Amino acid sequence: MNEKITQLKPKKIEQRYHIVSEGNANPLLTTYDMESARQLRDQLEDTHREYLNSMGHGQPLANRYTVILL
Repeated sequence: MNEKITQLKPKKIEQRYHIVSEGNANPLLTTYDMESARQLRDQLEDTHREYLNSMGHGQPLANRYTVILL
């Protein structure tokens, strides 16, 4: 029988940034880089505003997407 004792090393915890839609707790996207999270959020915001304009609606009063750190 193998009598080796191994120690568990703690895993390095990486920060994850989630992009969530207002009113929905489930993240749409997840990334490890804050800058890419901001860029993705801005792209989603632009796409949402273009959609509203194409449907004949005005600009939204608040941002629809948010970046959170978990």
